[in-house]
Amino acid sequence: MNISLRTGCFCNPGDGELALGISAEELTSCFIKRPDALTIDDFRRCIDAKSTGAVRVSVGLVSNFNDVYRFVEFAKTFVNRKVEEN
Repeated sequence: MNISLRTGCFCNPGDGELALGISAEELTSCFIKRPDALTIDDFRRCIDAKSTGAVRVSVGLVSNFNDVYRFVEFAKTFVNRKVEEN
């Protein structure tokens, strides 16, 4: 399968916050509370444990329809699963 699967933050500043529903007010309040140093754990607590990253799938020049189809079929196995099932 010629598809890259990545996790973490979005490269484009603001994209992650938009995609994850983190408002400007939430961000501002976090940095006002801890202007000196804000760890990732502090940040996650500040935004009420909302997600701070995402799983992303990237197709490339060598990817084809079959690669994408196989990934979608794989991803479907995780739909409606509970954490304890993984």
